[in-house]
Amino acid sequence: MNSGLRIGRSDDINLDQAWKALELSQPSQGEVRRRLPSPLGQDCFALVSFTSGMRRGLLFKAPGRMHEIQPFLPSVAGLEISLVGAGVGALELRILESASEVTSVFKALARDVTASINGVNAQALIKSVVRRLALWQGFFSVARQGLSVTSQAGLVAELLTLRDYFIPYAGAERAADSWFGPEHALQDFCDAQLAVEVKSTSTTGSRHVTIANERQLDPVQTETFLLAAYSLDVRGDGIGFKLPSLVADVRNAMNGVEQARLALEARLIRTGYIDEHSGQYTNTFEVRKRQWLAVRDDFPRITEADIPQGVSHVSYKIDLESCGPWVLSADEVLEVFRRTYA
Repeated sequence: MNSGLRIGRSDDINLDQAWKALELSQPSQGEVRRRLPSPLGQDCFALVSFTSGMRRGLLFKAPGRMHEIQPFLPSVAGLEISLVGAGVGALELRILESASEVTSVFKALARDVTASINGVNAQALIKSVVRRLALWQGFFSVARQGLSVTSQAGLVAELLTLRDYFIPYAGAERAADSWFGPEHALQDFCDAQLAVEVKSTSTTGSRHVTIANERQLDPVQTETFLLAAYSLDVRGDGIGFKLPSLVADVRNAMNGVEQARLALEARLIRTGYIDEHSGQYTNTFEVRKRQWLAVRDDFPRITEADIPQGVSHVSYKIDLESCGPWVLSADEVLEVFRRTYA
């Protein structure tokens, strides 16, 4: 335990309030911590370290075995993560921001990590936190400073599909579990019954979509396979909606289903989206055209069966204007979702 350690009261206060209160103590060294509301058998603390500057952090103490967790401890840019023994059969996991430029992001990380362990029993606490940190490892490698306009457009198209189709027909939890776009899976949405690949295009360019590889539109073990193409008008301001407002819409559509909410937040983090960056997302989006196509029979595509031996990682473009025979009407699309999730 560091010298200068002082433990505050376990008041029912939020993280930001706890950190601000601890920062006012200003000891000459060591760290101060305040216990957050925690279930029996585990302890969660907000802490502030005064070693090498003033840095905010979290501390989790719960039962655990070092050899079962240490190999999976992630290395996350901008964070200092350590795991130490804390008596017989107990561990302490400490997370500190190690660079001042990650402060706003660290707030989001801390809020997400503490929310994700709600209801987790003491025996699984440390493992659960480590798994959540691994999720944030992916975030820091994707968009530590925020999403590009192109990445925003891709996320907008997927969130519109989630909000307007999957949540109303599949339900919040199943919809969130079906969203694999942030995981860089072969299709953006997929379950045993339906797969959907989502593409976004600019209205100022030609209506082509890029297919990343020979497996993206290959038949999968699912009953129906659709391609959704959104033509988006992107402006600096004006008519349309902004990405944060769409995120809020999708969150509201989850109707308070806790597992669905946690799954949604995890996937948003994977895409590189956090609320702390919302002020940067000033572009407005307007859907000028939404086109759904049935990927079946002789739909224009390249699959693994078409590739000569020795050739791989093939990317290609599809001209949407030439895909008339496979275009579905709005009513036909809704009927697919009704039938699939009846």
